[in-house]
Amino acid sequence: MVQILDTTLREGEQTPGVYFDIHIKIAIVNLLNHIGIDYLEAGHPAVSDEITNAVHRIATMNIHVKIGTHARTLATDIDQALCYQVSFLGIFYCVSNGRLQEVYRQPFTHAIKNITETIQYARTQKQDLIIRYTPEDTVRTDFENVITAAQAAVEAGADIIDASILGLGEQAGIVDLT
Repeated sequence: MVQILDTTLREGEQTPGVYFDIHIKIAIVNLLNHIGIDYLEAGHPAVSDEITNAVHRIATMNIHVKIGTHARTLATDIDQALCYQVSFLGIFYCVSNGRLQEVYRQPFTHAIKNITETIQYARTQKQDLIIRYTPEDTVRTDFENVITAAQAAVEAGADIIDASILGLGEQAGIVDLT
């Protein structure tokens, strides 16, 4: 079975100079609902009040699309995302040695611990939550790190691993591990 996940509202605003007003976001959601997509990323509430408000409005719409949000590996992000009764949650964290050492100043083992604890926390907050783990920056990451992080995420309770781990690009799709 093929299911469609639309990332327009989150990824669309990643392009410099692109911003969707709330009425545009609502119109996009209605169109996507009409064509029958299965999942929609409503945004990352921790980014701004505008995105938080949009996620809240979208999550309370009477549509058949399953709504999801993004979260960093922080309990506060998880709590904020789940207060909108979303169906799925995308958790992301980088596992490239360069960024771990230079930006996060932590060893790979700490990153794995952070990823797994966050997924486990999200699972305890909502049992039927669909959890997707996305390893950021995979093109600059040792493939072994990507696979190790993906395996740890699945063992911790992730249902989906982003297909960018396969080297297909960020928007190539997802790998369902259930």
